[in-house]
Amino acid sequence: MESQDKVIVPFTPDEVTSDLLSNILGFKVDPTTLAIAPNSYEGKGFLSNLLRVVCTKLGSTQKINLIVKLMPQDPVFRDILVSMEFDKAEILGYQKVIPALIAQVPEFGNYVCPFIFGKFTESERGYGSFLVLEDLKPLDYFTLDFGEDLTQFQIEEGINFLVKLHFAGGLVEEAEGKPLSQLFPFLLPGGDGITKISECCKSGMPEGFPQVFQLLSNSSSQVREAYTSLQSTIGDIIVNVFQMAAEFPSLIHADLWTNNILFNNDRMRHTKVIDWQIISYRDATVDLAIFLISSLSTREITIENVPSFVQKYYNLYQKTCLEKNVSHLVRRNWVEFLQYFNTVGLSFATIWLISSVFSFIGKNDERLIRIFEFFYEAGVISWMANLKK
Repeated sequence: MESQDKVIVPFTPDEVTSDLLSNILGFKVDPTTLAIAPNSYEGKGFLSNLLRVVCTKLGSTQKINLIVKLMPQDPVFRDILVSMEFDKAEILGYQKVIPALIAQVPEFGNYVCPFIFGKFTESERGYGSFLVLEDLKPLDYFTLDFGEDLTQFQIEEGINFLVKLHFAGGLVEEAEGKPLSQLFPFLLPGGDGITKISECCKSGMPEGFPQVFQLLSNSSSQVREAYTSLQSTIGDIIVNVFQMAAEFPSLIHADLWTNNILFNNDRMRHTKVIDWQIISYRDATVDLAIFLISSLSTREITIENVPSFVQKYYNLYQKTCLEKNVSHLVRRNWVEFLQYFNTVGLSFATIWLISSVFSFIGKNDERLIRIFEFFYEAGVISWMANLKK
């Protein structure tokens, strides 16, 4: 078999063959058992062509279950992926960042979907990339779509994951004596991490704002007017928010909503986090805000209740640092951290949701409306509107 370095990147599902998988897995795959399920996310805005693959080793009956991520077939989404280099970030994240995190915090590995192979290349066929992971669905792992309620245990698992991610990132910096952005420059695409990702967010706003206004048609005039005040200056607001999120940077997933988490009802199995395409170096409150507003139930999303979950994260992170004798990694007191969550974190979550709202429309509109009203009640919309270029 050829070495993995010589594996040719497939562009279409037809090119995912038993010979290709044999080169990746290191043993001969029985071609008669190869079964490939087509992309179930086609047309839903996902930046990949996701295949479920089942095969067996030649001479064995034990099934091997794989996820293969190819370039998206839709040319619009493919152009976004290539220009933003999201696929490169995910592959390099699995190859370089995650192993460094596990070396510092071994239990962090419990939260990562097993990585098998990843490659991106430019050839006479043009740019291509693909990623191979273990498919955990046969092990009873599942995702929850937007609007589905999480149990308290599932929310706690998400908070535990974020604490371990942010803590492990800090330990890597300690061990190497350099910020993560120097160790892994791809965490800041475009040089400063602002240009490319902020442009991507801005590209979703022309479609996002009209849908937000439609959702809020029965809300109070004050709420509708607040969002209207953002529309004309949203580009400058996004750049300012991204810059402010760099004051206390941390390794972040940056897209931690429920469809990027694999849950399991067996409490002996940790949740697994997937889709590291926009892994970044920004404020930890970004991760926390996106996770909480996408995970808490409609009745839980209140200005009285949300801070209690923020404090659970803060207390656990502080406790973890104290136990490992690195209390200096707690760089903000509770009041300062909550202030950042209420401004930088929630503004990031607002931008994230407006720019991608088309993906969530129709799944639980009551909950969507509640989130947008919560942003207004929490004061983050007026805070964003007051940001100057």
